[in-house]
Amino acid sequence: MLKKFDAVEYLVKKYVEDENHATIPIIFKDTEKMFNEYDPTRTSLAPEVYTYLDKCSYNLPVEYKIIIDVVSDNIDEKTKVRFSDAVKHHYGLKVFDNNIDLRAISRKSNILGILGLLFVLFVYLGDLIRPGSMVAGTTVNILREILTVTGWLFIWSAIEAIVFDRRELKTRRNENIQMFNAKFIFETESEYYKILEKEQAESVEKNEEYEEIRESFLEQ
Repeated sequence: MLKKFDAVEYLVKKYVEDENHATIPIIFKDTEKMFNEYDPTRTSLAPEVYTYLDKCSYNLPVEYKIIIDVVSDNIDEKTKVRFSDAVKHHYGLKVFDNNIDLRAISRKSNILGILGLLFVLFVYLGDLIRPGSMVAGTTVNILREILTVTGWLFIWSAIEAIVFDRRELKTRRNENIQMFNAKFIFETESEYYKILEKEQAESVEKNEEYEEIRESFLEQ
């Protein structure tokens, strides 16, 4: 019988070093493949690098500080700076776009909410001023129903935008801020695998702490 996949268990054991940090290792055999081949300035990384980072950081609680462990045997100081700058530039732009979208959602919800309240209020005041409006004809009744339905539709759309869309977008912004604030370490393959072997040797001790770390994940 196959064991049910536990996403929390996978994330904890693969990336989390302790209760405050999560390390994402990324290995480059050839640093030339690190950057976007269509960018002559070499200021943006290859698209698959960003895809990999997004995939690894997906569902990590935003309270965790991310460490990007770049493993390569032939990376110079200039390339290290370009790599870290490219990551910060990419996620910094995403945060900027998220802030623009958040302001747009706020404006949209405000406009829809005000229009919805005006439509409903117009119908309500019309009924107060003309309590016998039901005998005024089918056209007036249909118009009143249209304004009522439209008003409540606008109000619901405003609530949906501010409660659901804004919340989802704020979550994405926080994830992008988390990546923007990531720390970087650079090491050779021999250094990386030496540390990896040491961690594997200490896996028994780490597993003893696993349940405690896992609980902190579930509480997020």
